[in-house]
Amino acid sequence: MAPDNAYDLVADAVRSARRTIDVEAYTLEHAGLVFELVAAAQRGVTVTVLLEGGPVGGVEEQELWACQQLHATGLATCAFMVQADQPRIYPRYRYLHSKVIIIDRRRLVLGSQNLAHTGLPADDKANGTGGSRGVVLVTDAPGVVARAVEVFEADCDREYHQDVDPWGPDNVLGYADPPPGFTPDLGSDWITTTVHFTVPLAGADATDLELLTAPESALRTSDALMGLLSRAGSGDEVCVEQLYEHRQWGSQGAPAPNPRLEAYVDAARRGARVRILLNGGSFDLDHLSLTQNIETAGYVNQIAQDEALDLSARLGDPTEYGIHNKMVLVDLGAGGKHIHVGSINGSETSSKVNREMALQLRSEEAFDYLYGVFEHDWSHQPPETHLLISEVMVDPSGDDTGQEWVELYNPTTANVDLSGWYVGDVGPDGEYGSGLYRFPQGATLVAEGLILLAQQAEDVPFDPDYEFLIDPNRDTASVPNLIPAGSWDGFGFALGNDGDEVLFLDPDQRIVDVVTYGEGDYPGVVPHPGPTAPNHSLERRPPRQDTDDCSLDFVDRYPATPGALPD
Repeated sequence: MAPDNAYDLVADAVRSARRTIDVEAYTLEHAGLVFELVAAAQRGVTVTVLLEGGPVGGVEEQELWACQQLHATGLATCAFMVQADQPRIYPRYRYLHSKVIIIDRRRLVLGSQNLAHTGLPADDKANGTGGSRGVVLVTDAPGVVARAVEVFEADCDREYHQDVDPWGPDNVLGYADPPPGFTPDLGSDWITTTVHFTVPLAGADATDLELLTAPESALRTSDALMGLLSRAGSGDEVCVEQLYEHRQWGSQGAPAPNPRLEAYVDAARRGARVRILLNGGSFDLDHLSLTQNIETAGYVNQIAQDEALDLSARLGDPTEYGIHNKMVLVDLGAGGKHIHVGSINGSETSSKVNREMALQLRSEEAFDYLYGVFEHDWSHQPPETHLLISEVMVDPSGDDTGQEWVELYNPTTANVDLSGWYVGDVGPDGEYGSGLYRFPQGATLVAEGLILLAQQAEDVPFDPDYEFLIDPNRDTASVPNLIPAGSWDGFGFALGNDGDEVLFLDPDQRIVDVVTYGEGDYPGVVPHPGPTAPNHSLERRPPRQDTDDCSLDFVDRYPATPGALPD
């Protein structure tokens, strides 16, 4: 398990090599692992490394240094799978995203973790550790290893493929020496999380082994992950722990269902218990935004609520540096306990155009070990405890009337019954008590879900979940109405352009969340300056942040995103 014990497992495998080490990986930035590979080459082991030539953010100087160290041994080669408009080199895959090491062509090391300090920390575990959650597997199953070697040799083939470019001091594409004076990052002693899984599982028996590769076989329905999930039904259990699982694939203009996600939901519809744990931590990378995971979890939990399924999804951060795992556990009862672990994320790119690798197998010992990890991670969640106002449209048309709306978000792990909760433009004892409304019986905001409240349903360019109904003569029958509360004098929910407050209260009229802007005022809450122009909204970013300083928690947003969290 990473970060708890995975580095030692990988390092020990490298130290055991006697003839060859073949590495195919997205990145190689771990200084300790580089030193182990160098030491192997110095004792006569042939080391071959193939890396992604265009990772997100570009090739780091640390990787150039790693290749420089390996090249200096004379028995190690380092190459990159590249794309270059000049001299017109196009890679076979969008990203080479595997995390694979083959030892002596007899053992395969495979998992979810990049070869970096954050994925495989080598620090002193006695005082805690850090880094992301993931899994590394080692197998000596001959058929699996032989297939991995076959894939590696095909990917490294320079005779018939121009997209493999060897590192060299004079490489014209920049795969060369790091800058003069470069100092490698040797890692640090993390202390952010307690080590819970001190000892790897060793010697587990396994049957029904399948080595899956993308783009070739990741979406096969006769076997692989999709075939396994199709077998889950009444009395079975599916546990998913993923960096991300997108709600939809396809382009923005032509979205399509994510078949992996739909397979999880379909298993629940057949009677299986299904739990989906997605990354709720931060890797300090914009492209790993949490908002798609929030959208996916809300979508799943709404289906579970609507169809009364034993299905739930949540976000987690058990190691305080995010979940990098790509793991699915499937207990089929008499059909055995199965695990799926590798590099395949829940995006269309990962399954269809990346080079990825995953191992699927049947093993009661391995399943039970990983199930214990999943149970731990499922119960260790971020401390979000209350619902939030996530976006507000205060000035849709440049005056005090128009299509105002409010978006609410549930960042907790449980569905919340909103029956009798309040929302308004000031509290029950304020001067504008006329703007206070209650939710009707049966209103629910699912975990990780959003709901939209519109002044008037027919006036907004989306389908709201509820309307304030400021004009009773224009009631939209398909949209439930919020119930006026407090002192009612007829004008209803209406926000001032120069400033106002939006309040969210529980059934006992205790404040749950407050947004103030401009001239608006509420004790203990710092107002946002207000939107800069009509049709700009105020959007909470990050979506889970609540400091009671609206100038920090909210941003001016255009175009507004009703029903969706920030990109």
